[in-house]
Amino acid sequence: LPPFTSSLKSPAAFHGQIRSLERARTENFLKHKIRSRPERAELVRMHILQETGAEPSLQATQMRLKRARLADDLNEKIAQRPGPMELVEKNILPVDSSVKQAIIGEAGDSAAPVQPLRGTNLTLCFSVVGQVNYPKVLDEDSNDPLSPEQPASQESQGSAPSPGESKMPETPSPGPASLPSAMLQVRETANTI
Repeated sequence: LPPFTSSLKSPAAFHGQIRSLERARTENFLKHKIRSRPERAELVRMHILQETGAEPSLQATQMRLKRARLADDLNEKIAQRPGPMELVEKNILPVDSSVKQAIIGEAGDSAAPVQPLRGTNLTLCFSVVGQVNYPKVLDEDSNDPLSPEQPASQESQGSAPSPGESKMPETPSPGPASLPSAMLQVRETANTI
């Protein structure tokens, strides 16, 4: 009998030899990976590493500085973005032509006093129904719509309103003269927030 057969018959020797073979195989695998690892230029090309002239110890600080600059730039752009009134005036946000004319006319009359509306928390929202945009100015305290009612074509479709839609009580809407004042009041309220 060869000497290795007797040593394999004992369970402890068998497991020890298996562990040493596994370690040798792992060591060979890692040595092969180290020999065949890609160069730095290849890692930069694959976007694994960043191409930078900074020392490796400074790269983390450089990345934090770059992210902070980006955050500052984005915050500045957000602060300078136009409000809903500017978007309507520049024809970026589509609204009904009578409302648009009233807004532009009221914006031109700087001497006209702005009448405050009931409630302090006003919201200007634009809802899209089919292909037509209808502006709505809502007084959240009383839930009175101050804009023209939506066309009956939406209500006659026979479908139940989605959970996001809420039925507004039907009340007569005021004329277009009071609508721009309400919108200007919304603009002033939004600027104070």
